Amino acid sequence: MKKFFLFLFYLVFCGVVLVAGAAAGWLRSSDVLSGLVGQSLWNIPPKKVFKNESSITLLILGCDETRDPRTKQILKKNARSDMMLLAQLDFDRNTITGLSIPRDLEVDVPGHGPHKINAYHDLGGKELSELAVESIIPVNVDRVVVIDYDAFKSM
Repeated sequence: MKKFFLFLFYLVFCGVVLVAGAAAGWLRSSDVLSGLVGQSLWNIPPKKVFKNESSITLLILGCDETRDPRTKQILKKNARSDMMLLAQLDFDRNTITGLSIPRDLEVDVPGHGPHKINAYHDLGGKELSELAVESIIPVNVDRVVVIDYDAFKSM
């Protein structure tokens, strides 16, 4: 019986170590995630997390899904970006500013023709959405965050 409990303890211990290692690897795969964990555990200043940048500009896209109107089956995830927010985090002033971009704003990105700005994500992903925003607002986007319906539900 003692061997059984020892084996069970060893099995649980190995499982915990495996899960912890996988979680650490997942966190290290993203600068933002590892920065957030580092900041919350060791109180690392945000400016240091983002490599001594004085500010960072984020384009946050809330994307929908394309569904078949008859069967409601999902045909394409992360289609149009129905919510677009340009946010700047200023680490020197400790401020966050945001600008909501209307999804029906017509934009003409060279080589793609005029479209509503929310269609550019469907046409070319987050890179084309970033290009569309930068073509109408004189700012350099540092990172693009895409939030789909599943991510919104889990938040």
